Amino acid sequence: GMLRYAIPQENRLILGIDAYYAPPIVSFKDAKRFYELAARIQYELFPTAGAYVEYRKYTMEFRKKDINFEEGFRVGMQITF
Repeated sequence: GMLRYAIPQENRLILGIDAYYAPPIVSFKDAKRFYELAARIQYELFPTAGAYVEYRKYTMEFRKKDINFEEGFRVGMQITF
C-alpha cells in the first residue's frame, strides 16, 4: 500500500509511507515472507517533479533467518508524466 499526504500550509511538501508484503504462498523456494517498508519526505520542484529523501528497508525471511537486502537512506528525484 501507499499513503501520501501534502501538508496544507506547505503545499509543496509531501510526506509518504509505502508498505508491501508477500506472504509465503507467493514467495519462492525457501522464502517464508518478503516485505518492503519506506518513509519519504518530498518537495515538489514543479507540478510533475519532486526531490526526496527516503528511508527504505527490504527484508526476506529465508530458511528461518531474516535477510536485509537493502536498508538505509537515499536521495532522489521523481518525475511523473
